Amino acid sequence: MAQEKDRSLMHKLMAEAATSGDVSGWFEKLYRGSNENLDLVPWADLEPNRNLVEWLRRGNVRGEGRTALDVGCGIGDNA
Repeated sequence: MAQEKDRSLMHKLMAEAATSGDVSGWFEKLYRGSNENLDLVPWADLEPNRNLVEWLRRGNVRGEGRTALDVGCGIGDNA
């Protein structure tokens, strides 16, 4: 299981964005400000979600050529 991440940069950027009226502006700033240091991106687990892995292991997806959309996929850990 992934360790708890420091969310202080995220909270700082969210507060600044809320104050300026740009409530979603923090998101891109977080990625840019991380300088590719994924330890600063709270949702970057670098491994698939354990609930998804278990669901797939149980055989809940059948058939070849199936596709899926991972909404809000972050950096693509589930891919």
